[in-house]
Amino acid sequence: MQQSHDRGYRALFSNVELVQQLLESFVHESWVKDIDFTQASLFNTSVISPAYQKTESDVIWRLPLKTGSELYLFLLLEFQSSVDQFMAFRMLQYIIQLYHSLKKQNPKLTTLPPVFPVVLYNGEQPWTAPVQFADLIQPPIPGSYIPRFEYFKLAENECKREDLLRLQNLISALFLIETSTVEEYPSTIEQIVDILETVQPVLYREVVRWLWHTIGQEAPPELDRLPLTKEVPTMLAAELQREREAIRQKGKLEGISEGLQKGKLEGKLEGKLEGILEGKKETARKLKARGMSLQDISDITGLSIELIQSL
Repeated sequence: MQQSHDRGYRALFSNVELVQQLLESFVHESWVKDIDFTQASLFNTSVISPAYQKTESDVIWRLPLKTGSELYLFLLLEFQSSVDQFMAFRMLQYIIQLYHSLKKQNPKLTTLPPVFPVVLYNGEQPWTAPVQFADLIQPPIPGSYIPRFEYFKLAENECKREDLLRLQNLISALFLIETSTVEEYPSTIEQIVDILETVQPVLYREVVRWLWHTIGQEAPPELDRLPLTKEVPTMLAAELQREREAIRQKGKLEGISEGLQKGKLEGKLEGKLEGILEGKKETARKLKARGMSLQDISDITGLSIELIQSL
């Protein structure tokens, strides 16, 4: 399900409306105001050299500027739970490969367009990797002999919830969902319903599909036939509420365990306990697949962190 989530996220950022919100909301550079988003186009990564390994985690946009020039946005969606210490090196490689491709397409080029590299990180751990390539070089030598390169880091877990709520746009709604706990999920859905209703129909349905994937389920088949009203998010919120109740019911395992330890329950209950334990394990697997922290899963299910790690 994590792969479905990742593909869904990439599909969202293949829509220029969301890319525009991302840049205008979080990249406070003067050139952002000069982008002509009506002429933006996705770059076909299949033309990049064979050394470039196509993944589901990158999106490249060609963004014309109102001045007549252009720049490229290289958006890398980092879904790994661990932080890549060599991200600056990795991004530098990608950009060099992009330049190779552009030069091959047009051998008469005498200059290269700027590329703005963005790493969008949705993991739980703090992002600790250097954003500057030079910080990976040890020991340092005079700076003019070390490539000067830096990527723009956007870590969702560093965004304050109140700031996201203040933005009131689709990109902030996505980040709110990504950073919400299980308990906050239904209320977050309610908070972003009005935002979703302002989204274009195609992107709206893409967002809702992604939302269903985040809870480990396929979107309902009737999604494409439903009008763009509050009905779909309400369905999603109801499903989340049922899931929370199921988790709460499974939480009775602790009480049963205590009773067994005190000898108050007979052997026939052991089978029931075993079934409930298996149910809790299955719940833990689902929550783990959605990227929830081990501690939160342990708090919800009552299972030990060691057992959850082994699942």
